[in-house]
Parts: sequence; C-alpha cells; structure tokens
Amino acid sequence: MWQSSAMQVRAETAADWANEGAAAGPIADLTSLRILIVEDDAVVARLYGEVLEGMGHEVCAIVGDEVRAVAAALRYMPDLMLVDQRLAAGSGVGAVKEILATLFIPHIFVCGNPAPVRLLRPTAVVLRKPFHEAELAAAIGQALAVVGVAGRGPGASSSRA
Repeated sequence: MWQSSAMQVRAETAADWANEGAAAGPIADLTSLRILIVEDDAVVARLYGEVLEGMGHEVCAIVGDEVRAVAAALRYMPDLMLVDQRLAAGSGVGAVKEILATLFIPHIFVCGNPAPVRLLRPTAVVLRKPFHEAELAAAIGQALAVVGVAGRGPGASSSRA
C-alpha cells in the first residue's frame, strides 16, 4: 500500500498492493479493455499497469502530462482512461476536458482528495487513493455504464482495433 501524500510505494508487488484487504480471486464480468494511464509518478503508473493487466486489460500507453495525455487519447483511442487529478505538467481534469471536446472516452479520475474534481466535474467517476482492485473494478464498471458497455461479457472484443 502507498501513501498518497508522500507518493511512497511500500508494496513489494503490484498484486500485494492492489489486493491488500480484498477478497481473493479475479474480478469477473469485465471485458478486456484498452486503457490509457495518465499518471506523472512512474512507479505508481507501473503499479496501475500491473494491476490492470492482472485484471485482464491492456495498457495502450502511459503518459505523465496533460499535453501527452491529449495526444495519446487521440492516437490510441482507448476504451477507458485512468487519469490522475494532479500532474506535474498540467492537470488531469484539463486533459479530460480537452479530450472530451473531440471525442468521448470513459474515464476515471484518481486522486487523494476527490473534492476538487467533484467541484469541477460533479458527475465524474472518482477513485480515491489508495484503493483496492475491487474498488478499481467497480469504478471501471461505473465509468463504462455511462456508455452502456458494462454488460459486455469477459473476452468480448473491444469496438476499437
């Protein structure tokens, strides 16, 4: 588990970090998604990637700033974005706003304090750090429900190539 204020990782593996306190076994009923991770802390981004891949998803890109987030979203057209609220260069909220001006991509904001995101985007799906795999799976389902894809079964192929 890691502390969001210091952004220190204490887990030896992503599986230990994600599953601490969670029920054993894989999270079911989620299709394999192509996910863009927007996170400026490289260690945290790698942990997110390992957890998502362990859940059966594909990480199409990891970027650490607002400009690269917009470019990666337009280039890779992911099924979902996992976006840190605060980035060293720019903001995750700003990146999503710019991306949504061009196309809709379901997204989850990740932050230690959800209040600033809720002020700017009251209906946003927000996942508070630190979180467990089950909470991430629930947030993914919630984000996908916005576009009606949460009901696709395991192994269903994405609508994007």
